[in-house]
Amino acid sequence: IQGTGTVAPEMDVSGLSFSIVDGDISPSITDNTDFGTVNVTTGSPVSHAFTISNSGSANLNLTGTPNLVTLSGHTSDFSITQPVSSVVSSGGGSVPFAISFDPTAAGLRSAIISIASDDSNENPYTFTIQGTGMTTPALTTSDAVSISTTTATMGGNVTSDGYSALTELGVVYSTTNNTPQIGGADVTKDENSSTATGAFDESIGSLSSATHYYCQAYAINGEGTSYGGVKEFTTLNTIVSMVRSGSTPTNAGSVSWTITFAASATGLTSSNFTLANTGLSSPSISNVTGSGTNWTITANTGTGSGTVGLDFTSNTGLNAEMSNTLPFAGEVYTIDNV
Repeated sequence: IQGTGTVAPEMDVSGLSFSIVDGDISPSITDNTDFGTVNVTTGSPVSHAFTISNSGSANLNLTGTPNLVTLSGHTSDFSITQPVSSVVSSGGGSVPFAISFDPTAAGLRSAIISIASDDSNENPYTFTIQGTGMTTPALTTSDAVSISTTTATMGGNVTSDGYSALTELGVVYSTTNNTPQIGGADVTKDENSSTATGAFDESIGSLSSATHYYCQAYAINGEGTSYGGVKEFTTLNTIVSMVRSGSTPTNAGSVSWTITFAASATGLTSSNFTLANTGLSSPSISNVTGSGTNWTITANTGTGSGTVGLDFTSNTGLNAEMSNTLPFAGEVYTIDNV
C-alpha cells in the first residue's frame, strides 16, 4: 500500500514478509493469518509475528484504547502481545506485535484483528485470523444386537473425527475386564474396515456361550484414542434336551425330568417352567435341583388320570437367555393315579 499524501501516515500490516490487505477475510498460511491446527488439550500455543509499518511521510499514531490492537470473535482462543510503541515513524518505520493461538474447543476458530490509527483511509485496519482446534474423536458405543450363542453384532457411532483424520476404529471386548481398552488385560480388539465418521458395526464370532461380555467402541486419530462408553451383553445358552427321569406310564406321586444345557446355567427356579397337564387334578412343580449344565425338575402328579409334561417357558432370572424358541416342550408322562 502506497502513501496517498506527502504528509499523511499510511499503515501496512504484514506477516512472514507478506502484506495483509486491509479488510482481508480470507486467512492464509502465506501471510501468517492462518495458525494451522493445534490440539485443544495437549498442544502448545502457536505464536505468529506481525509488523505494522508506515509508508507515509508523517508519523503514524495508533489510537486504540486500552489496547492498540484489539480482536473480536473467538477471543478466548487468541491472545495479543501488544506493540511496544503507539507511534510508527514515517518513511518506513515499523512496530512488531504477536498473536498466539491456543484453542479452547475443537473446530475452526476465528477472530477479527482491528488496529485504530490516524491513517485517514484505513482506520481501523482490519483482517481476519483463524486456526483449527483438534481433539481425539467423539463417539458412542451401540447396544450389542443379533446376539446368539457364539456371535454378536457390536459397533458404535463416531460423531466427530476431532478435526483430525481417523486412522482406525472398531470395538474392544472382554469377559472379565469391565472397562476394556486396547492393550488391557483379557481384552480382544476387533478393527473395523471403515475409517469414516458415522455409525459402524461388525458381526463378531467365536464368543463363549452363556457368557457375560463388556464391550466398547473405539476410534483413533492423529491426536489419540477415544472410547464410546461400556455396554454389556450376555450370549445365549441352549436347551439340549428335557427328558423324563423315570418310566411311563406310572402311578407315582411325583415324577421328574432331566434338563441339559449346552453351557452352565444358573438362577433356575420353578418359575421358569410350566406343567402341561391334561386330566390331572392340581399337579405342581415341587423341586428344582442341579448345577452347571444338568438340572432335575420334580413335580407332584396330583390325582386322577391323564398326562403331564414339562415346558420351559421363561428366561427370567437366568444367567443367560435360551436360544431355543419358547415354550420348549419336554417329554410327557402318562399318569394313572385313580
